[in-house]
Amino acid sequence: MLTRDNKDGRARALGVHAIGGSFAEVLAPLSVGFLLSVVDWRGALAISVIPTILCGLCFLSVARSIPVVEAGKTNRDDLEDLTRAWLTGRGPRIVAMICLYNMALIALLSMIPLYLAVAHYLAPARIGVIFAAILIAGALAQPWVGALSDRVGRSPVLVIGNGVAALCVALLALNPPFWFVIPTMAIGVASLDAIRAAMLASAVDHSERSEGTTLGLAFVLLDGVGAFGAVLAGIAAGMSWQVMFALAAVFALTASVLSAVSIGEQADQLRSVDLLIFHTWKERTRHRKDLKERLSTNPHLIEDMGLTRAEAEAEAAKRFWEP
Repeated sequence: MLTRDNKDGRARALGVHAIGGSFAEVLAPLSVGFLLSVVDWRGALAISVIPTILCGLCFLSVARSIPVVEAGKTNRDDLEDLTRAWLTGRGPRIVAMICLYNMALIALLSMIPLYLAVAHYLAPARIGVIFAAILIAGALAQPWVGALSDRVGRSPVLVIGNGVAALCVALLALNPPFWFVIPTMAIGVASLDAIRAAMLASAVDHSERSEGTTLGLAFVLLDGVGAFGAVLAGIAAGMSWQVMFALAAVFALTASVLSAVSIGEQADQLRSVDLLIFHTWKERTRHRKDLKERLSTNPHLIEDMGLTRAEAEAEAAKRFWEP
């Protein structure tokens, strides 16, 4: 619904939406940890049900604001069109970009706590603070980065975000001193997290229909296929931390390259759209002029329409001028 009602600001809307989930990912473990220090696990589990009940009650009032969408029958042609959109043209490249992007992100998120504990001997409390700060920084940047992609296009934002992350993670593979590790790590992970909304919006932009199905497919690629990033990162970390960071950098760099390849096609498509708008504008202008001439030479047409001359000309302008 967010992407359908905010077609000109899809990434910004998805970015605002992501803030709540990102804060929950940070605050929920901290809250449960606090509960476990006060009650046993059964009590903590029972108390954790309360937020769910509150959300359900709040939804009763929010539900009235949700627009009603008429359920349409999904036929074979619709499925074939959607499949063709993802298997031809830019579709496979977008699929690969989404998978590699999240493989890089999940690889880093799964290995960073262990890296800080094993390689730098940090206490769990300090690791938790660093990890939470990185996630919150990326989440807070999502609406701003999403709005930027709505204005300048998806590809430039995705190229820069993945590219900055690849550079930062590659620097970590060089085994830098600890004072350099934390800010570099924070920039790299936050860059990937910040472009998540733009990545999802690019998937919806490509299909331009079936928003729910498209986002469902995007999340399968992000969280399903992307989970292999954690598996491969674990194998690489078994060799060395440098290999693990180098692998994540390769994932992010490849995603950046795939985003860059789309810029040329996107520019060509925009030029085609501009040309189509130009021809449409010329047609509207011609029809408007013809109708005004007919109204001038045939006054009885105005009477037949039951309008004044000013109202008839306004109707002509509305019909053949406004987009």
